[in-house]
Order: sequence, then C-alpha cells, then structure tokens
Amino acid sequence: MIVSLNNNAEKLATAPGAISNVNSLIAATSKGQVILNKGSADGYQVGMKLSIERVTETVKDPATGKVLRQLTQKIGLAEIVEVDAASSVAKIVAGGKFKVGDMAKPAR
Repeated sequence: MIVSLNNNAEKLATAPGAISNVNSLIAATSKGQVILNKGSADGYQVGMKLSIERVTETVKDPATGKVLRQLTQKIGLAEIVEVDAASSVAKIVAGGKFKVGDMAKPAR
C-alpha cells in the first residue's frame, strides 16, 4: 500500500481536488490579476484559492544566519484562472496593492 502511494505521489498531488502545499511568489501584477511563479507542475490548478501575504519579518538563527521563519500578514485573496506547467494567473478576489515578491499560499 505505501509503495503504491509513493509510486503514485505525483499523480495524487496533481489530481483534481488535490490541494497543493507549495507556496508561490507574485512575479508580476496587472489590471486586477497577478502572475505567480508556480504552475501545474507544483499542483496548482484553475479554481484554486490563494491567500496573498506579505512578509513582515524574517527570523534568522543568530548563530548561522539561516532563515528560520518568515512572519506574514494576509493582504488579500486570489483565485487561479489560468495555469501552465511553470506559472499561474490569478484574479484578485479581495484586497489589493499586491507587489512583486508577495507570497501566495494555498487557502485552506
């Protein structure tokens, strides 16, 4: 059973109704929509809702400088309307004034 799940993990991740865990970044904004740097290869699909968030603070390990966590603030909501393998286009549903580099997280 587990071997079967492992062998089919990619198919399951991109199956209709599957929810991606992959966060993306806004690559461009234009007239009520945003272009994201993730697409169908990452499990993104038309109709998926995304929480748009802005990083407010980056917490780093004081010993190594490695980023431990990014604290974010929700600034809006978007819904994917077009997807290719490497990118997505989402219409803005709520909020606005998004900018390149803002984070898009699959809404739960």
